Amino acid sequence: MIGALLRNHPKRWQYYVSQLKKKNVSKLKPKFEYEYPTLTEAIRMSINNLSDELREIYEDFAVFHEESKVPAQVLCILWDEEFEVVEDWMEDLVNKSLARRTVTSEDVMGTWYSVHNLQLTFLQEQATNLDALHKKLVDRYRNVYKGKFNEMINDGYIHWNLLRHMLKAGLIGEAQKLVTDLRWLAAKLDVTGPADLLNDYLSIKGQVDDKDLKIIADFHHFASVNAHLFVEKPLPDLVQMALSESMESEVYKQAQDKAMQLALKESCILIGGAVYCCKFSQEANKVVSCGAADKTVKVWESQSGKEPAVFDRSF
Repeated sequence: MIGALLRNHPKRWQYYVSQLKKKNVSKLKPKFEYEYPTLTEAIRMSINNLSDELREIYEDFAVFHEESKVPAQVLCILWDEEFEVVEDWMEDLVNKSLARRTVTSEDVMGTWYSVHNLQLTFLQEQATNLDALHKKLVDRYRNVYKGKFNEMINDGYIHWNLLRHMLKAGLIGEAQKLVTDLRWLAAKLDVTGPADLLNDYLSIKGQVDDKDLKIIADFHHFASVNAHLFVEKPLPDLVQMALSESMESEVYKQAQDKAMQLALKESCILIGGAVYCCKFSQEANKVVSCGAADKTVKVWESQSGKEPAVFDRSF
């Protein structure tokens, strides 16, 4: 259609490009007899000609962002189907020029799909309940991982976009719990790094009640001041780092609870006499203690309780 328009008006290339960028496809009307009067109608007819099952599947793409390449693994979860079934459906859509396929490896983690911006805009404009679509995706992931979002595998998509889908679905309370959970912070930082996490806090701040802003602010501050450390691999122990926050901070309070739970699960180290100071190493695999009675500094293995090194007062 664009080629036909240029044939009659070859100097309008920039105009047509600008209309495409603005997604004003309804203005691109050919001055000749054509089966579909506008590009919008051409897209509509190509979708309407799909089978009912394939059309319903295709309409689910409205839940994704226009710049997203969607891994096949995400579609398997969204549609609750095996990779081979998803691959067959998507092959049909690709052959009809309704989707694009990118392959880095012939498996569920190396196959990605996307929809052209104009087609995606049409899907989103026609969607009658986008909130429900976003909730559907969140619910699918919740069911697969039994509510433990921090245990999700890195599929190249969900760690970057889970909060956005929660907010779009109106799951504000659940979104707040997510970004104020140290376990989720560790999982997300390991995949995305600190920049995307900081953007998440900016995204949610305008959508929570004033009474909850302090909690969000505490976690935002924690992520901001330690961002330079969160780029390290392996990731530093977040609970140990959070214990350095102000005792009034919600980050500190949560870390304290988790440290107490960990202490109850692990074997206790018995030390004769009073202990002046005790601190975990950054990797949390060592504990150093300073005793009062024997005037020694001891280094312990945090998991086994073994004492590999002792330094007396002469040191």
